[in-house]
Amino acid sequence: MDYPVEFVSDNITQFGYSLEEFTSGKVLYGNIIHPEDRKLVWDELQACADEGKKNFHRDYRIVTKNGDVRWIHEDTYIQRDEGGNITYFQGTILDITERVEAEDSLKAMEEVRTKEIHHRIKNNLQVVSGMLYLESLKFKYQEVIDSFRDSENRVRSIALIHEKLYQSKDLVSLDFGDYIENLTDHLFHSYNVDKENVNLILNVEDVFLGMDTAVPLGIIINELTSNALQHAFGKGEQGDIEIDFQKDNDVFTLIISNTGTPFPESIDFKNTESLGLQLVTNLTSQVDGEIELDKTNGTKFKITFRENR
Repeated sequence: MDYPVEFVSDNITQFGYSLEEFTSGKVLYGNIIHPEDRKLVWDELQACADEGKKNFHRDYRIVTKNGDVRWIHEDTYIQRDEGGNITYFQGTILDITERVEAEDSLKAMEEVRTKEIHHRIKNNLQVVSGMLYLESLKFKYQEVIDSFRDSENRVRSIALIHEKLYQSKDLVSLDFGDYIENLTDHLFHSYNVDKENVNLILNVEDVFLGMDTAVPLGIIINELTSNALQHAFGKGEQGDIEIDFQKDNDVFTLIISNTGTPFPESIDFKNTESLGLQLVTNLTSQVDGEIELDKTNGTKFKITFRENR
């Protein structure tokens, strides 16, 4: 990077420097590379040289003589002698500032567009959720009211994912631990659960998931948690609901367990008329996962899967 310059083109003047400043050694090329990029460029060039490569290509920033920052693309040929020793570097730099700025503008526009899409979907789903709630008020039979509430919560679980994606930095993945905390808090309020009777235990790793995995998994958590609140603790029983979500290498494990009224021995959860359990089974298959039910000590559903990107 600090090698002396033997030849430099007149084009260097577009950056405010004269030929004499380089050929005299007053200015070394390494000096005009942006300080934040200098080490990275040097390390990569050195690696190419050490690995015997013939060419080096890189986009990075330089600082003009008047202090402006410009993006350039460097193409450098590494000349070697018969013994493999480097004799000189011959390279060109091309000002790509306009292209980089255009790409950044397009990226910013796409981010705004994506955020707007998530925001609109979230708002529309919240409207649907509200409509389901208002419609449920027309009925007197508890079974019908419960069905509307279950549907409302399913829609809410999806709307919450779009809300979290809207708030995320990359707009494509969300903090799933934070999502579970918000979802379960909503469910406890929806079912008017006394938290002094039912203790929620969350043991969730700091894991980020994409929407294609988060949506089915969110509905699964919604269904199994709702099922526990309705049936395991539906008559004021006391106990715990625990949700564990862990990642080991590329395998995710979700465990939802409760200590309330046990899951009925007479029901095969994989073959039942319950829409909620049908959703759990089908959505587990959708993420190429496996589901197990352990009734040894309370009720414990265990789902393992790998995220498809």
